[in-house]
Amino acid sequence: MILLIFIYINFSVAFYGSGYETNDGNTCESSNQLTGACTCPANANSAHIGARVLNDSPGPGILHGGLLYFCYPNPTQDFLGAFQMDDPVPGGQGCRYPNPLTSGCTCPAGNSDTSLRIIVDTPSGGIIGSNVHFCGSSGGIYQIVDGGSCFVVNHITGACSCPGGFLSQSFRVIKDNGAGGYVGSDIVACINSIPSVELCPGVLADPSGTQPANAAIQQCINSTPPGGTLEFPVGNFRISSQVVISNPITIRTKGTASALPCGKGTPCMTLLGSFELKSSGGLLMIQNTNNVILDHIIIDGNRASRVNSNAWTLCQGGQNTYGFNMEINQCTSCSFLNSISQNSVCGSGLVWNGPGAQIMNNYFQHNGDHFSTNLWSDGLTLLQADSNNRQTIVTGNIFIDNSDVDFICGGATNALFHSNEISHSSQPSFAGMMLDNFDGSTPGNFVGSIISNNSINCYGCTYGLNLGPKGWYNSPNIIGGNVTQNYITSAIFLLNIDGGGTAQYPMAVYANSFGTVYSVSKCGIVGTQFVVCGNSVLSVLDPHPTSTACLNNCHK
Repeated sequence: MILLIFIYINFSVAFYGSGYETNDGNTCESSNQLTGACTCPANANSAHIGARVLNDSPGPGILHGGLLYFCYPNPTQDFLGAFQMDDPVPGGQGCRYPNPLTSGCTCPAGNSDTSLRIIVDTPSGGIIGSNVHFCGSSGGIYQIVDGGSCFVVNHITGACSCPGGFLSQSFRVIKDNGAGGYVGSDIVACINSIPSVELCPGVLADPSGTQPANAAIQQCINSTPPGGTLEFPVGNFRISSQVVISNPITIRTKGTASALPCGKGTPCMTLLGSFELKSSGGLLMIQNTNNVILDHIIIDGNRASRVNSNAWTLCQGGQNTYGFNMEINQCTSCSFLNSISQNSVCGSGLVWNGPGAQIMNNYFQHNGDHFSTNLWSDGLTLLQADSNNRQTIVTGNIFIDNSDVDFICGGATNALFHSNEISHSSQPSFAGMMLDNFDGSTPGNFVGSIISNNSINCYGCTYGLNLGPKGWYNSPNIIGGNVTQNYITSAIFLLNIDGGGTAQYPMAVYANSFGTVYSVSKCGIVGTQFVVCGNSVLSVLDPHPTSTACLNNCHK
């Protein structure tokens, strides 16, 4: 029985997105504290005019027109709107700007109404009194007059102040002083500095990537029973310390159970690597468990923002596990579906060790830097993934501009690697796809496996498809495997077989097709389509190779 836990945005924590003030001419008078500009936050906030105001931005005593904009979150229960009501005098417009939530100059029934005093110009050039009405948020609002006098108290604090932990958002206005004159004033709205969302019942996190969210995510994972499903809202969740999964659960973005993959227009939650993250295995570790499903999740190593971090320095020194995006270790019958792994610091976008792996319809892209020593990265590193009670399948994945090997596997019996796409435009890799044994540290056993219908457009790469370890190191041959109907183009050596197959377990290579060679000289050989070194043992070889030269240790 699967227990489904719905993760939703709790209305009580859909925080007011603040606001901003513009002057006539659309210049920015007061920036939104949450964005640093006259804009609303991107996380489901929309701007509505709340009031026409006069301010003294040109200088003391000089009045200038402007507009107050308020940012309405979705859902809106934390901020219940604002409206402007002019004094009932000649030139007054009555309900000048209605509340979008009520379509009138009212607050929703049963909610607070804080009235803030201003003056405003009329269409005929006169000046009249007016009131901005604020219908409430979790932080409240107040008004202070030049000189420090508190004119309207915040009903939440009982003073001209914000609650603890809230930011102050000022709007500059002018108000009448009761004696026929005017005085400068500030309306101050109180905004939550972290517009949190609820990840699971009672657990909040910052979806903007500003504050770490890993502790909240870990708490939700730990509280999900085996076999349960955890659905997270869309957002950028900053990971400053590794998140660990050690029980069989499903994690996906809310509402994506039958949606297109993340890279094809579906909004997905993002785990975003933080500068201070220094964890072997990366942002996410799944270990010693089974039947974990990650679905519609973006794992972003955020390498551009982690330059010269501890992880970066360790990568430069050859300790590439600290640059991984994620690692799946000893996970049986686990799945990575419809997701993205991108921008790893080094090492790999995903390292996997465990039988019955199903890796389908994902994007592995822009991982590592090909041109910086030790900062290169695989897209997918499948150390060993034999088929057990279910077949290991790697299919429908798209690999873009990864910098070491886009997809490398150290052994997978009775597996299917089918209909994957590899392409390069901004940086090459050492190989597009490779069957390997990691210098003898994995079995390199591909008996019964089919590698078919993959498209490898590896512009400028050393190898398009590399079968065997000896292009890297002098370790034993890999065994078995049926490699057929793949299309390879644009690499220096499109298909290289060097250490593939043995007399007992030969490799079958047939019916593959080739495009254009990247014609440069490497290792003393001009780029060519099909290279088979004499150390390989093949049961089927069709078509025949264009070269029999061994390209040992020629990958770099």
